[in-house]
Formats: sequence, structure tokens, C-alpha cells
Amino acid sequence: ADASDWKNWYYLGRLYIEGQKYNKAYEAYQQAVYREGRNPAAWCSIGILYFAINQFGDAHENYSRSIRLHPYIFETWFNLGILRESNQNDISGAIEAYARASELAPDDAICLERLQILREAK
Repeated sequence: ADASDWKNWYYLGRLYIEGQKYNKAYEAYQQAVYREGRNPAAWCSIGILYFAINQFGDAHENYSRSIRLHPYIFETWFNLGILRESNQNDISGAIEAYARASELAPDDAICLERLQILREAK
């Protein structure tokens, strides 16, 4: 594998997250963004990593960075909705994030379900 290609580091980070090897995932993602710092998928994945290790402020920061780079990625908005709903108790913010995600992927059943539940609870 080509160590200079950001994608190799990105996919390695994803594998490490699946194996719950969070320190190694962080190192791999850092290599990915060092090589391609304007890639929103890498920043979203770093947000997922931080969410997994309960660093919610860092997760929010990385999702926001991903959105600033490319505001049309369903996964980033969906993950931001999960973060706002479950760990920041920001129901209005979660609804906003899930609504944006559902605009980008209108057939995603899980997103639509979360949106409906939160709107009914509000």
C-alpha cells in the first residue's frame, strides 16, 4: 500500500475503529488528514472516533469541520444528530441535523424514524 495516499490511512483508521483500537485509529486518521486535510469524510470519521471514546466536544468540532468543508454529506449530519440527541441533550439541534440528513437521503428509514420521534416528543 502507498503510505503517501490519504485513503489508505483513512481505511486503516476505519478498520482500527471496528476493532476498537482507538489510539491506532486516531494515529491513522491523523496521517490521513495530514495528507488530505480538506477531506470531509476523514473529519467525520475522526468525529465518530471521538464519539466512541466519549469525547463529545471533540466529536462535535470534527463533525462541524466536515460540514464546513462539504455540507452535503448525509453521514456527517446524521452523526451530528446522534451526538446532539444522545450526549448533548439538544433536541432542537438534533432535529435540525436529522432534518438536513433526511434532505440528503430521503429514504433513510432510521433517520426518518429519529426525526419523527423527536418531533413528536418536542
